[in-house]
Amino acid sequence: ASLRFKSESEAGWYQATYRAPAQVDARAGAWLEVPVEVANAGVRAWDSGGDQPFALSYHLRRPGGAVVAFDGVRTPLPGRVAPGDAVSLAARVQAPEAAGAYVVEWDMVHEDVTWFSAKGATVARTQLAVVSAGATEATTPETEKPAVALRIPPAGRLQLWRAALRMALARPLLGVGPD
Repeated sequence: ASLRFKSESEAGWYQATYRAPAQVDARAGAWLEVPVEVANAGVRAWDSGGDQPFALSYHLRRPGGAVVAFDGVRTPLPGRVAPGDAVSLAARVQAPEAAGAYVVEWDMVHEDVTWFSAKGATVARTQLAVVSAGATEATTPETEKPAVALRIPPAGRLQLWRAALRMALARPLLGVGPD
């Protein structure tokens, strides 16, 4: 509940700033490690563990905006990131199989909850120039999660108050825990 007092809506919970290279080059299908610094510009701490961890990911687009892959590989955070703190990551990116020009849109994700960009956060962009790989074969990392695009509409105030009332009635003495 304390987060509700710090920001008007969940949009204030999901804010980040990024520092990433303007351009990277890759061979088709290759795995890259791109240096990205991400700072928590919201009012909520990012936890790297649990069932719904926060992670750095990306959307892959063509320069005109067409989506090539919406749900990029996750780069886990090294630990808890408090509001105002920043972490430097070696972000994992798989280059597309087809040569050409692409745009990597860096976006934080709260797994099974939301993408930061869906809550109004700004993404950062890196130009990706992909050249033909020849006989190079790509491998899949063991840590890659299956692609799941989840879009949950924000809950309205009336829904939140109803849920709070139901929780208070169900557990009037001790409640249901923090927040």
